[in-house]
Amino acid sequence: MGQASSGKEVEPANYFPKRQAANEGDNGILGQVRKEIVSMAPSLILYAVASWFVANQVNKILGEMSGSTAGKSKIGLRKALSEKLKNPKVEYMEFNNHEYSLFDSVTSYEEIDSSFSDVGGLDEEIDTIIDNVLTPMKLYQKFGTTDIAPSGLLLHGKPGTGKTLIARAIAKECQAAFIYIQSSDIFDKFLGESEKRVTAIFSLADKLAPSIIFIDELETCLAKRGGGLNSDLTNNVLGRFLSAWDGLVERTKPVVVLGATNRPEQLDPAVLRRLPIKLATKVPDLGGRFVILQKLFKNELPLEGVTFEEIAASTDGYSGSDLKEVLRVAGIQRLKRVLATIPDEPPRHAASTLPKSTPKEFSTPIIRSDVEYALRKTASNDDIINHLKSTSNSHFDGMASLIASLSNITSKDSKKSKSKSKKSPEEDDGVAVSDA
Repeated sequence: MGQASSGKEVEPANYFPKRQAANEGDNGILGQVRKEIVSMAPSLILYAVASWFVANQVNKILGEMSGSTAGKSKIGLRKALSEKLKNPKVEYMEFNNHEYSLFDSVTSYEEIDSSFSDVGGLDEEIDTIIDNVLTPMKLYQKFGTTDIAPSGLLLHGKPGTGKTLIARAIAKECQAAFIYIQSSDIFDKFLGESEKRVTAIFSLADKLAPSIIFIDELETCLAKRGGGLNSDLTNNVLGRFLSAWDGLVERTKPVVVLGATNRPEQLDPAVLRRLPIKLATKVPDLGGRFVILQKLFKNELPLEGVTFEEIAASTDGYSGSDLKEVLRVAGIQRLKRVLATIPDEPPRHAASTLPKSTPKEFSTPIIRSDVEYALRKTASNDDIINHLKSTSNSHFDGMASLIASLSNITSKDSKKSKSKSKKSPEEDDGVAVSDA
């Protein structure tokens, strides 16, 4: 039998007493390792911070040098925009990727060739714009105040009545950066990107202020909430747009939102509230057409055999865009008459062989027959709409008559079938015998 246990735990034998002694205490191996780690900690932390800073700067430089819009680097984009706006501060500003994507939509007021003198037939509207937009911009340039600057202006009217022309003229007269926005600049297929683009529009306008944000076809991106296939997306974009728009009140530089639409009734009420100035660009009357024709022909050769009064009287219902088309078609007829008088020559391909001055044949004026031909080949927007309505009505009437005739035929067939079913069996047998 084994011996009885004494009740005390037996400690395991230490076969390496010298090694254990070396590991214990501050003078041991573990103690020395701890001291080395503690002494190296500040150096390691400093090295990690320096590495992060260097990596961050390298990444930033590579991002600046990387390809961006139109294959240009971000540094090149900022430099190009700075030269375009003639503002050296732009070259040293910081922009995000969404703001860089909008650089192509920015136009300097010096690049715009439109002014209020090019707008005809809208004198009252121009006076309203001068009082509510141009005057606050001038006050900011002289005194730095933005208290009376409006939050937005709405231009609504039929197509071709000069809405875009007025917007460009406002940017020219106000000497402001012009940011032209379309719905394709806002909506994106990826979740959350559309809202970021909206934010970038206003942040870019704030950095380039004084600036004007012009949104053409406003109803395509700021329509009434509810309904539609992408109602959630449009509602989110609209909400983000309105909140960013309200942020303009807190800014110290003027940023004016201009909207153009043919269907103001489709805009959201919150958008209409933020556009306190609403101007209707109506179709010009007789006097307005006369003024527009004078402005359109100012760079052209004089008329011969026809006057502006006669053309204006013959173009009732024509918009400014329609009158411009009349001028284009009449000019083509003039060039056809000029080319008919020039003998055929071998084509000139080298730029050095081109004439340095305009040939005298091209000084031929536009004559009555050219204008009459142009009036026959062009039509106003109202004429086209009336033609479409009459065509659709005639087609509808034709379909109605066809349906009526078909219904008459079917009714006659049904009456015949009912009359046959009412005949007696004896009559049927007699007919069958006689036929036999």
